[in-house]
Amino acid sequence: MGNHGWLCGWRLQAGESGASAAELVVTEAPPDDAGARTADQYEWQAVMAAADGLRLYLDSLDVSGKLVSPDDCRVLCERHEDWVMLRDGDAELVSAKHWGLSFGAYTTLNSLADDGGVGHLYGRWLAM
Repeated sequence: MGNHGWLCGWRLQAGESGASAAELVVTEAPPDDAGARTADQYEWQAVMAAADGLRLYLDSLDVSGKLVSPDDCRVLCERHEDWVMLRDGDAELVSAKHWGLSFGAYTTLNSLADDGGVGHLYGRWLAM
């Protein structure tokens, strides 16, 4: 299965002020910036996966910083969950949710299972 996306575009013309279309895009404030917020959340998720990968690397070093562990370890992204930490035949499924400060804390087990993704994560674990 491939990605099925679409593109849509609108050509801008110079505004009544005489500004060019390029000037309008740069100077006019957008009414919303959902794309930037979405990108921030994906960036946060990628940073968390990278931190787990660095942890696997750190755990493979001795106190002098030499690689001593012959573990087969890696981070596998976007397969079954947001990422999976693999080490010597073991797998840790990780679901990362970034709702932002405005979301607040999960106040019930149901909200943690549903909104927090724990139920979905548990379902994936059962399927394995």
